[in-house]
Amino acid sequence: MKKRIEPVVMTCLAEACTYNTADECHAPAVEFGDSHPKCDMFTTGVVSIAEFPATVQDCLVAECHFNSDLLCSAPGVTVAAHSDHADCMTYRR
Repeated sequence: MKKRIEPVVMTCLAEACTYNTADECHAPAVEFGDSHPKCDMFTTGVVSIAEFPATVQDCLVAECHFNSDLLCSAPGVTVAAHSDHADCMTYRR
């Protein structure tokens, strides 16, 4: 069985997020919300920082071009601040 390679969050421009370290996301993994490509890991709270950049676990945005059975098929994603949260900027309809 072929192992799926999860895309990496290549750049995080959400400066307020605690997981952002030098424009890299260091969350354990990220997931993007359902009707909107909102990063569900965005936080300003106290968290444990992962050693390596985050991978995209799930994408629940059904109409995204890169959504393949709720998994992200993009080679990598960029996350940026949007209002009081962060969004996947790689999202395409």
